[in-house]
Amino acid sequence: MSSPSVSIIVPARDPGAYLREAIDSVSAQTHDDWELVVVDDGSSEDLSWVPSSDRRVRLLRTTPQGVSSARNLGIAETTGELVAFLDADDRWHPRKLERQVAAMEPGVPFSYTAFDLVNAAGERTGPGYGGAVGYLDMLRGNLGILQSSVVARREALYRCGLYDPLLTLQEDLDLFLRLARTGDGLYLESVEVDYRQHESNASTAYWEAMHALLDIYRVHEAAARRSGDGAAIAAVHEGRRAVRYTYGWKAIDSARSALHDHRGRDTTVALVRAISASPRAVAVSARRLLIDRSPFSASRARTPGRTPDTPSR
Repeated sequence: MSSPSVSIIVPARDPGAYLREAIDSVSAQTHDDWELVVVDDGSSEDLSWVPSSDRRVRLLRTTPQGVSSARNLGIAETTGELVAFLDADDRWHPRKLERQVAAMEPGVPFSYTAFDLVNAAGERTGPGYGGAVGYLDMLRGNLGILQSSVVARREALYRCGLYDPLLTLQEDLDLFLRLARTGDGLYLESVEVDYRQHESNASTAYWEAMHALLDIYRVHEAAARRSGDGAAIAAVHEGRRAVRYTYGWKAIDSARSALHDHRGRDTTVALVRAISASPRAVAVSARRLLIDRSPFSASRARTPGRTPDTPSR
């Protein structure tokens, strides 16, 4: 039997009702030469129904190892030349694989698409962020790639080292930066994914996420210094400022929320973090406060493109 052209990896740990919808969105693809592996990363839920959903779907069970190790296991246990990623609470539009497989000409290491934001009920709430970005763009802080939209060449994934199992936050951005160093990805402007935003996938660990991303930037800065890549060094410095500004605003928002709920200690911690992350964000916020005279007014857009940790789960 020949290998399928696309292997799809879905990590799952107690995914709830969304997993069935994610699998159904794959079964509805107009490109039907695929295999799908759901990697059960130590769920307490009964996922024994998964293989019966479609003959091309398999279930792999493992002890809890984390989402990066689960994805790496899925890659190792599949054979398609192309590898696609889908989070268990997202869903694809029917022509996603058809369009991306057709666009993946030789030499293109990965492709990614536009997407929509949907709520817990699956209702569209707005367009996603993102656009065409290269390696230097990403280093500058334009991190607009959604994991569930990516299709990558298997050899490119192995060449860049797969997911880092030591990362528990920002592991997708770490991989995409390393992929982008192997060659420019191809961006498809068509909307092909619904990215579901709901309470259980909202990241509250903004401080840890900021430091995880800054650590990733340090690795790329060190590599740029070793190779004498001045453009990459400059991009890292710009990106570091953008990341700190973004997360400074996240800390300000956290302080506002804590103040509104009369959580004094949490308010203080968040304000200290905001000042540490980005004095500029604090200054801008204070200026707006003086203008608006409202400490709880909705925060404005911070930076163009993606908030760095938005898709990470």
